[in-house]
Amino acid sequence: MDKRCDRQSLRGQVMILFAAGALVLIGVVALAVDVGFLLAERRQNQAAVDSAALSAAKTILDRPLATFSEVQTAGRIYGAPNAGVGQTDVIVEWPVTGSGPRTGDKFVRVTITKNVQKYFLGAIYGGNWQVTNTAVAGLDSVPKPYALVALNCPGIELNGGIKINIAGEGSAISNCNITNSGASSIFSVGGAIDAVGAIAENSWPIPPDGINEGEAAASDPLAGATPPPVPATSRAVPTCLSDDVCVIEPGRYTSKSFTVKNTVCMKPGLYYLDGNTTISFQNTNSTLTNKVPHSFSSPQCSSPVG
Repeated sequence: MDKRCDRQSLRGQVMILFAAGALVLIGVVALAVDVGFLLAERRQNQAAVDSAALSAAKTILDRPLATFSEVQTAGRIYGAPNAGVGQTDVIVEWPVTGSGPRTGDKFVRVTITKNVQKYFLGAIYGGNWQVTNTAVAGLDSVPKPYALVALNCPGIELNGGIKINIAGEGSAISNCNITNSGASSIFSVGGAIDAVGAIAENSWPIPPDGINEGEAAASDPLAGATPPPVPATSRAVPTCLSDDVCVIEPGRYTSKSFTVKNTVCMKPGLYYLDGNTTISFQNTNSTLTNKVPHSFSSPQCSSPVG
């Protein structure tokens, strides 16, 4: 046997095995590069689809009468540039169809499919190399802290020099319109002035959460609640209405007429105004407030009830 021939044959086998192993190693490295880039694109695509869904949902929250086209545009404006795709690659679904807790017109589903560049994989794979991400955003059902709610039409009407002031973060809403026929009327709140219909404002101070038309109707906050007992007897109209400060008691007032001339302070409690009970203001300085005096013998309505 020729040992030299055997050694040459062995060296040839080693070279073949090394070439095959190197090819496998290069393939693994190339696959790692492409897969790593795919995962990075997937993370970026998820961030883009999240922002698109939130933008679309915010449009529904801010504009209850928004159309599908407006919701779709809001989602695409955020989703397309952040994902690096065309706007038609951003699919917006609203309302969300199907069954389950995240369906209906309170939710928006956004899906973005993006083709990912192949660096080395294209040499051995000619199929699709892409990522698809989906996000669902829903509306917060927590109601605003409405301090004044007009459930039925005609809604809220301001006439003359009427002034409505809601302190703190309270808001006001009319399930109809808010009309204003007084040049010097003032509507001031710490939250928002909302209406399902139109709002005829008169250079009112702009509240932190805005003056908003086309809002969703407010539900009756006392719907389903057991009403408190109604007092059997009706109170008389207080005789102090002409005084600088008049404090009235809670209770039942049937077919009574209150003419507020100066300042009327309402004590804490429940007031039942039934029949033809009316409250009118005699002049622009007349005030009806839920603040009571520090001492009921002191004519200073400055201690808030709540």
